[in-house]
Amino acid sequence: MKLYRFLGKRGRITLPLPLRERLDLRPGNLLSFAETEDGMGIILRQETVCDGCGAEDVDFDLDENNPEAAVEQEDVSLQEYLESLTPQQQRAALIYLSVNMVKE
Repeated sequence: MKLYRFLGKRGRITLPLPLRERLDLRPGNLLSFAETEDGMGIILRQETVCDGCGAEDVDFDLDENNPEAAVEQEDVSLQEYLESLTPQQQRAALIYLSVNMVKE
C-alpha cells in the first residue's frame, strides 16, 4: 500500500485512514519513529506504556540508587526493565526517553 501526504508547515502529517485501520491505530496511541539505517525511510511503531501491568511477573533485584545495575547483571531487555518499574517511574522514564533519545 503506497499512500501520499504532504508535510504541513508545522511538520505535521495525517496518517491515512486505511493505514490507521490496517494497523489498528487509534487516538491516544503512543507511536515511535525511527530513521532506517540507510536514512531513506522512517520506521513507525506502536508502543505500549504499562501502568503496572506485568510488573509482578518480573523478578529483578532493583537497586533504586543504581537502576543500571539490574541491566548490567541480568540479560534484561529495555521493555522488561520498564515493566518492572512502578507506574510513576514508568511515566518518568517515558518522558525522559522522549526528550533525551534524540539522534545527534
